[in-house]
Amino acid sequence: MRRVFLSIAFLLICAPAYGNTITAEHLEHFEKEDKYVATGNVHIVRDGAVVTAEKAVLYNKTGDTELIGNVVYEDETVIINTEKANLNIDKQTGTMDNALIFVKERAYRVVSKDAKVLGLQAQRKQAHYWVYGEKVAKLGEDRFHAERATITTCNSDPCLRPEELRVKRYLGAPAQVVQASSPAWTIEGSEVDVTVGDKMTAQNTTLKAGGKTPFFYSPYFSAALGKDRQTGFLMPKIGTSSLKGFLYSQPFYWAIDDNKDATVQVDYMSKLGFGKSVQYRYLDFNGQGEWNAYHLYDKEKKQHYEEYRGYSDIVFTPDIKAYADIQYVNHRDFYQRLGTTPYATTQRFLQS
Repeated sequence: MRRVFLSIAFLLICAPAYGNTITAEHLEHFEKEDKYVATGNVHIVRDGAVVTAEKAVLYNKTGDTELIGNVVYEDETVIINTEKANLNIDKQTGTMDNALIFVKERAYRVVSKDAKVLGLQAQRKQAHYWVYGEKVAKLGEDRFHAERATITTCNSDPCLRPEELRVKRYLGAPAQVVQASSPAWTIEGSEVDVTVGDKMTAQNTTLKAGGKTPFFYSPYFSAALGKDRQTGFLMPKIGTSSLKGFLYSQPFYWAIDDNKDATVQVDYMSKLGFGKSVQYRYLDFNGQGEWNAYHLYDKEKKQHYEEYRGYSDIVFTPDIKAYADIQYVNHRDFYQRLGTTPYATTQRFLQS
């Protein structure tokens, strides 16, 4: 058996078909198995994926890779932080222990047939989210299965940013560096399945505020996460304020057809009561529009708060168009009491 030893940082350029590189403080190559054993500041680039670790064993022909110590895997879709992983980088599959997955935010440009006629185009975003699992299986390019898992879409300052993921952990994951602040809310499940750009399902789920206090249990939970419009419950919103108290908002999205949709949302505010909202949107050859209605009975002030607002663009001919914009509130202090945006933000755009 022939071995190649290098005790300094080494750069290996593999076959041109792969366009791969490996760097490490110490690298061994076993020719018979076409296996590389790298230790110390390991950095692997292979087929668009970047992997760093303290130690790696890479089988070049198959792409099978054993990774140990401060492992970070990154591709166009996700960043994964774990202490130990067995991955096939070529197939984008493998298993990980105590893994924290950051699914990146992505923007999509939507130009429907109607939008082209109207000279309109829209951009939508898939918001980023986090998944932590004690046992995680990567089942392909965009599919994950996690056991004893936690998920959140936390997007506030206390949450980790992508670059901080490389040195920190949160969501209760064991780590050398623990974040001081917890996310505003989390969903925990015994089994969680995530398909990036599609949906998330979880079994035996518990919804927690501040990552600690449980207040809702369900044997099954499903939420749409992707760019495609799907009928179903969206991720809830949870928070607190001195005026509203504890706040929980649960939106439900209805994809009526390709160019129409609606969102119904129920808001629970511990100090004010229950709010209800409906949003309807459409886009067709004759125009586009959005209409919203909101109602809350304020139990503190013992009065009803209502808002109705919306707009319609109507196209009669390419040269003749009409526009309507209506906004009505029944109390002057509506926005002081409830804010300017009580409606759900679905980030889902119409197309035909």
